[in-house]
Amino acid sequence: MVGPGGGHTFYVSPPRFLLACVLIAVLYGIAHDLVTAHVAIEYFTVHHPRLVDSDSPIVMALLWGFLATFWVGGIAGLVLLAVSRWGRAPQLNLRRVLRSYTWLAVASLFLAMITIPTVLGLAETIPAEKRRPTYESDRRLVAVGMAHAVSYGAATWLTAGLAGWIVLKRYRLSRQAGSAAPGGDRGHRPNSHT
Repeated sequence: MVGPGGGHTFYVSPPRFLLACVLIAVLYGIAHDLVTAHVAIEYFTVHHPRLVDSDSPIVMALLWGFLATFWVGGIAGLVLLAVSRWGRAPQLNLRRVLRSYTWLAVASLFLAMITIPTVLGLAETIPAEKRRPTYESDRRLVAVGMAHAVSYGAATWLTAGLAGWIVLKRYRLSRQAGSAAPGGDRGHRPNSHT
């Protein structure tokens, strides 16, 4: 596809968009779990169903990173595709939406990762005489559990925020198109906006 000024732009079809959202989510999950599995492998080997006979942090990260996120990426992709394309309002460029979704994943991963040292540091404030024998294991498990909670929460709220931004952007574009059309005709619908 040739863009303004004769340069080539990358067109993202709806099926490619959905696939890319799933891929971004899975890469996010694997990166997330590569860290968390090395902090507390027992989070996966003891506190999750045993799907494979392995205690390897890498195996656990690949397995659970995929299983915990592919469906999240699919749902997020469907929601973002729907709010970007359905209805009479001007459609948004899926490439731009995908770029925003990628940054959303980066922000979510950052929030989850800073949770781990934060929780580990807070656990250090417990006086030594009040610590249980399982203190070290417990603090790592809590840090990893909180990182997962922050991950799911941040991804959910940031995706909802992105969807809301898309709806608002399309509404504003439709108002602009309606007022710019001869006679204020709101039937004008450009194909895609950046």
